Amino acid sequence: LHTVPLGVAVQEPEPMPLSFDPPVIGYLSKLSESLGLGLLVDAFIALKRQPGLENLRLRATGGQHGPDAEFLRGLRVKLKAEGMEDDVEFVEGFNLQERRAFLRSLTVLSVPAPSGEAFGLQIIEAMSEGVPVVQPNAGGYPELVQATGGGLIYDPADPTALKNSLESILRNPTLAHELGARGHAAVSQSYTVETMAAGTAKVYESVL
Repeated sequence: LHTVPLGVAVQEPEPMPLSFDPPVIGYLSKLSESLGLGLLVDAFIALKRQPGLENLRLRATGGQHGPDAEFLRGLRVKLKAEGMEDDVEFVEGFNLQERRAFLRSLTVLSVPAPSGEAFGLQIIEAMSEGVPVVQPNAGGYPELVQATGGGLIYDPADPTALKNSLESILRNPTLAHELGARGHAAVSQSYTVETMAAGTAKVYESVL
């Protein structure tokens, strides 16, 4: 069994500056309850109630399908009841260029899928732009974050862990930039399309 990590195109030799005016939490995945968007919205609401984070914003993109539309309507009702509907943006476009522009508008990215994902390509996409991530200890997330050093892992069984982990980055620009720089360096070295192609070719050569 041979393993070749997925790769992304790294556009910049240095990580992009992070947005702190205002701070922005991002979500890049299917706009679905199963992938934790509702959990992220709840954490966002709790964070905006904290002194010093009143200008916090949330941006989410990734498309929707079928029952997701009803789920999103429920989120909008919840946000409106909190007076926060104007602080959350559901971005429709998510092709390659739109994703890059989206990522460059963020302070931190989180896709808190309770069951995790096998890899999480959006995680290295964010790191390639120097954006730190906050992910649950589930699926392939802890392995990827540990390998890159580009974010924080939290316990999904703790109902306050997601909020607290996000807050630790949002209130500490130095930590955010350090995590972003580590992630960018690791992706540039080990998770590019070039390293993926070279690794795939090496596997083919080994069995010919």
